[in-house]
Amino acid sequence: MQVNAQQIEKQKTTLQIYFVSAVLQLKTDANIIKPVHSIQNARSDEEAEKSFIALINRDFPDYAVLTTLTSPASAIKAPACERQSFAVNI
Repeated sequence: MQVNAQQIEKQKTTLQIYFVSAVLQLKTDANIIKPVHSIQNARSDEEAEKSFIALINRDFPDYAVLTTLTSPASAIKAPACERQSFAVNI
């Protein structure tokens, strides 16, 4: 079994968390669409997307994938939260 440098580098890459979304279209009716979302552990965004599409093909065989969006969890920033205190009369 031969292993090239790219495969070795891929194995060294640690798993990351990716948010993956897709828009599906019913194969028999182009007017019916379905948004679906998933959280995937993968070594790259391509791997996360491929894994998610495999799940879609298994779970939604009547739908075709129109488009996908893959984002690493580290790229999603929480909005700034301002803390405020309010006086309450009891």
